[in-house]
Amino acid sequence: MKFILTPQQWILADLDPIEWQFLDLLPHVASGEDFSSDCQRRLYPDPIDVPAAERPKFAELVQDWDDYVRPDLQSDFTQARDQVSRDLALALARDAGFEFEADDEDDGEEDDWEFDFDEGDEDLEEPEDWDEEDEEGEDDDGEVPTQLIVDRSSAEAWYSTLNQARLLMNEAYDLAEAEERLSWGANGPTGEMNIEPARLYLLAQYDFYTALQSILIEAMMR
Repeated sequence: MKFILTPQQWILADLDPIEWQFLDLLPHVASGEDFSSDCQRRLYPDPIDVPAAERPKFAELVQDWDDYVRPDLQSDFTQARDQVSRDLALALARDAGFEFEADDEDDGEEDDWEFDFDEGDEDLEEPEDWDEEDEEGEDDDGEVPTQLIVDRSSAEAWYSTLNQARLLMNEAYDLAEAEERLSWGANGPTGEMNIEPARLYLLAQYDFYTALQSILIEAMMR
């Protein structure tokens, strides 16, 4: 996969099927629908961290948080996920042959930044229990988009959605500091490691989101 930054857009090019699959799953993962309520609370941490006996002292603060801050966060998160979903839908439409004037090669400007990185998942297989019929964003012939074009103005929405997904995944599966992840190095897992396919898939998905989030930070600061 290549990350290309132009004056008006950022582009993920040369996507392989599993990279597209990770992208396609992103809004749903970030929604938290498949996670427990305990995991979902990770997105809305308690505004205070005090012993239970002292919580009544902060009842008004907690109530204000629930009445004003939490709804705003939920709205912001939902809007970010919706933007990501729209960008993914446009990628599918372009792949199907639809053309959009807004994509006109960035007014002829040359790319001003390009980053080519290998996630190490080219040999990664889907977990055995993966149901291809439930897979979103795939054409009837099994082909998926190999390119995603996103307006630079949407970078914040993507960053937010990636962050939501990573927080939820780590809370549910303990991925950030997982021994398997920390020991496989920069080039991904090796054949010598004994990791269950479903776990390996989660680790690769989490690493993909982490890498893309890091690239967005670096690129948008330029």
